[in-house]
Amino acid sequence: MPSFYAQPAMLLATLLISVTCKAQEQAVVPSGVASEVTASHSTLLKFGTGLTRGFDWGGSGGLSLPLVLGAEHVVASNWSLYGNAFTGIQVLRPEHLSYSKTPVFRGIGLDAGVRYYYHQAKRAARGRAAGQFVGNYVALHVPTTSIWVLQPNTDAVRIGYKQTAIMGIWGLQRRLGGHGLLDAFAGVGVNNHRVRGYNEATITLQTRRKLGFETEIGLRLSLVK
Repeated sequence: MPSFYAQPAMLLATLLISVTCKAQEQAVVPSGVASEVTASHSTLLKFGTGLTRGFDWGGSGGLSLPLVLGAEHVVASNWSLYGNAFTGIQVLRPEHLSYSKTPVFRGIGLDAGVRYYYHQAKRAARGRAAGQFVGNYVALHVPTTSIWVLQPNTDAVRIGYKQTAIMGIWGLQRRLGGHGLLDAFAGVGVNNHRVRGYNEATITLQTRRKLGFETEIGLRLSLVK
């Protein structure tokens, strides 16, 4: 991996890991005492970044940092629905592409899902962070991603559909002060990734969809309201 890719990525990863550890230390609250982590609103708006979809480094893409705009809404006790729109903003590109006309936004995507925050009563009884939007959770997660494609020999840019996945997710979400939020998660599932192949009958390249294995590990820091 080129050094100019690795250094920013390692700095970001170190920062996020340190914040995660700090959040875990601050997550314990005295038993029987009302905690700020228990939200009083049924909808949480989020604006964040981190090691999540939209983050990329290496190859022709350079270094891209994600921007994520999302919302989470409580629908029942311990249950919530959520949705996010995300993109990656290119902040560093390889020297040979310094004058390239490739777009600053490296792609766009949407995801949605349903979460269940489990063991809420046990967490509260043990003096741990619990309440709306706080705790450990499992989720059914459906992300759809697209990429920006630069047309060969032209200045035209189009959006190319990449894939949709269905995943099972395990994660944890913690408050950071009054307006901060940490969400760390990992999951597995299937996707409909694109496969290109040569058709001998028509003497052409053809594209088709094929089920594939999908994994995801993420760490997201957000400002919330």
